[in-house]
Amino acid sequence: MESGVGGFEQADNVFVRDRSIHHLRPFDFVQSAADIAAKVKKLGGSVMKEPFKVGDFATMAVVADPHGAGFAIWQPVKPEDAPAAAVGHFTWNELASKDPAASVKFYAQVGGFTSTGKEMPGMGTYHVLESGGQPRAGIMAQQAPGAPHAWLPYVRVASADQTVDKAKKLGAKIVVPPTQIPDVGRFAIFTDPLGCATGILQP
Repeated sequence: MESGVGGFEQADNVFVRDRSIHHLRPFDFVQSAADIAAKVKKLGGSVMKEPFKVGDFATMAVVADPHGAGFAIWQPVKPEDAPAAAVGHFTWNELASKDPAASVKFYAQVGGFTSTGKEMPGMGTYHVLESGGQPRAGIMAQQAPGAPHAWLPYVRVASADQTVDKAKKLGAKIVVPPTQIPDVGRFAIFTDPLGCATGILQP
């Protein structure tokens, strides 16, 4: 059965704080969009779009953490099971943070996540946010001067090298070439012709 994995929208709307930025936005499933939006504001974040109904499917809001990284919160009317990991599906989210310790604290308070840290040579500590005994997302220090404080979604692929080759032919700019991470897999990062950054991961 086919299933949706993402969507597109025009950038010139109230969901986008900086209309010059073309980007992907992660969604966080919550029990109450209104409660989480209020908690985001209380903890120093901002609400770009107050909770609103999405047909008969859900209530959602668009928010940002105190440093400006945007994400959406999604309160489904009926429970929605996460699809099994598969090629072509979004599989991970990673925040390149201006202040990793502050970001870990914020998301732990907002989402109830716990975290574990792993030292990455030359990169500092990689913090993994966890819930329900499962890893959910990563937070690390920004690795390049001027890099945006933003979430980077990763798509699962069968071959990182072949996907990068295809992306280059379609006009993408390679930010990080295919690179092996011990015990994780092979990853790469590129931007599409409009500048939207995407990560890919070959487990």
